[in-house]
Amino acid sequence: MLHKWESIGKLLENYLIDWGHEKILTITEDNTATNTKAIDYVRKQINGRKDLNSVLGGVHMHMRCSAHIINLIVIEGLKRLESSIVAIRNAVKFVRSSPSRLSYFKMCVETEKINCKGLVVMDVPTRWNSTYFMPDATLKFRKAFDRMGDDSDSSYLMYFKEEDGEEERNEGIEGSGKGKGKSKTNKRVGPPSDEDWKKAVTFVMFLKTFYDVTLKFSASLHPTSHSTFHDLLAIDGEIRELYRYDVTIPIEERTAMDTLLNDMAASMKKKYDKYWGELHKVNPFLMTGVVIDPQFELHNLKHIFDEILENDPTCDRLVAQKTNEVKQLLFNM
Repeated sequence: MLHKWESIGKLLENYLIDWGHEKILTITEDNTATNTKAIDYVRKQINGRKDLNSVLGGVHMHMRCSAHIINLIVIEGLKRLESSIVAIRNAVKFVRSSPSRLSYFKMCVETEKINCKGLVVMDVPTRWNSTYFMPDATLKFRKAFDRMGDDSDSSYLMYFKEEDGEEERNEGIEGSGKGKGKSKTNKRVGPPSDEDWKKAVTFVMFLKTFYDVTLKFSASLHPTSHSTFHDLLAIDGEIRELYRYDVTIPIEERTAMDTLLNDMAASMKKKYDKYWGELHKVNPFLMTGVVIDPQFELHNLKHIFDEILENDPTCDRLVAQKTNEVKQLLFNM
C-alpha cells in the first residue's frame, strides 16, 4: 500500500510527463510534511530520467505556497479577535435571518440616513478573506445596528438573549484549533459593543495589506514571481509597524486595545519568522525574480539585503555573500 506522500509524488510525476514539460523549475505546494516528501520523491524521479530535467538538480524545486503561509499568519492573529468577529457575525446573521428583520434593519438605515448601496454580508467562518469582507461592509452600517440596540423592546436585543444550540463561537476560524462540538446552553455572543467595533476597524485596516497581497499571489493572468519577494517584505513591515507602535507606549498608559494589538502582532511575527524570518528560509528563486525585473535588478536586491540585515554585526559580509549567491544561481540557471 502506497503512503499518501508517495501517491501524491507519483501523480505529480505522471502529470509532468503527460504535459510534456522537459525542464522543471519549481513545484508550488502547501507547506506540509506530506507534500515535502512528495516533492523529494518527484525530484529523485526526475533526476533519474532522461526525458525530464530539473533546474540545478531540483535543489530549490519545492516552492512553498505563499498564500497558504499568509493564511496561517492571519489565522494566528485572528485568534485574539475571535469574540468580536463572532459578535458582528451574529448581528449580520440577525439581519439576514428573515424578511421582517431585514425590513427593520433597512428602516434603521434610512432613519440614520446611511448612504450606501450595498448591504451587510455573511462570511464563511472558515475563510479569513471572507471574514475580512464582513466587518468591512458592516462598519458602514454601525449606526443602524446601534439604533436597533438602543430599542430595549427590539427583536434585535431579544435575539441575543436566546440560547443557541449552534453557537457561532464554536465554529472558529480555519486552523484556529477551535470549532469542535456545539454547546446547547451558550447564549449568542453580542450584540457588538463599542470595543468590538473598534477592534473591527483595526481588523479591517490591518488586514487590507494581507488581503491585497493574497490577491496578487493568486493572480493567474500575469506573472507574479518578480513582485513576490517585495510582497513578503511588505507583510513583515506591516507586522513590525503594528508591534513597534505598541511597544512605544508606556505599559501604564496602554489600553486593553493596545495590549491586544501587541499580542496579535507578536504572535503573527512568530508565525512569519517560522517560514520567512531568515533569508535562508526563503526560496532563492523569489530573489532572482527581483533581479530579472528591469525595474529593480541586482542593486535593488542588495538594498533589500542591507535593510534586512542592518542590525547584524556582520551585515556587509552577509550582504555580499547573499548577493553573490543570487548571482551564482542566475549564472548556473
